[in-house]
Amino acid sequence: MKIKFFISHCDDFYNETFKIRIYGKVIDQKFSEILINHPDFNILKIVLLDKIQKGFGEEVEEDEAKKLKKEKLIEGRRPQYFLSKKVAEILGKEAEYTKKKGFSNDKISNFIVEHLENFSNGLTRKQINEFVLDYLSEILRKEQKIKKINYILYKLQKKGVIKNFGTDKSPLWKLLKIE
Repeated sequence: MKIKFFISHCDDFYNETFKIRIYGKVIDQKFSEILINHPDFNILKIVLLDKIQKGFGEEVEEDEAKKLKKEKLIEGRRPQYFLSKKVAEILGKEAEYTKKKGFSNDKISNFIVEHLENFSNGLTRKQINEFVLDYLSEILRKEQKIKKINYILYKLQKKGVIKNFGTDKSPLWKLLKIE
């Protein structure tokens, strides 16, 4: 909701108009209290971090986001910023941070290898996707997640760890050796 305020100073010749956005949903009331009590955060940072937390990253100016990134308060790319590890620890939101960040490619590779160790007959790409998708960043679109899995499988195949014994249309991935 946008509301226009008109402010008149001592005389009628000076009028100033500005817009303010009021968010109707409070995600976590403790959020503001914790950040306000943290000496490193001024009110502007708190407002910006609140926008990020609520998923309004597109409303954060690029120069403001650069400052927040430099201070290691946010991560991600515009407009899908998310609160950094540092802020997540202050707020006790470590699990939420990990869901936004996702696991590293190395960890995903290890998950795939361990999963293939359990199933010596191999796994289809669909089965690998079902297993791995939950470990990838929740801010990625499905197409981005699929590309990331493609990349990880490609790297594992290039290292000689796994091989596709199926076809391109119906892949069947099997473990060749354990690293």
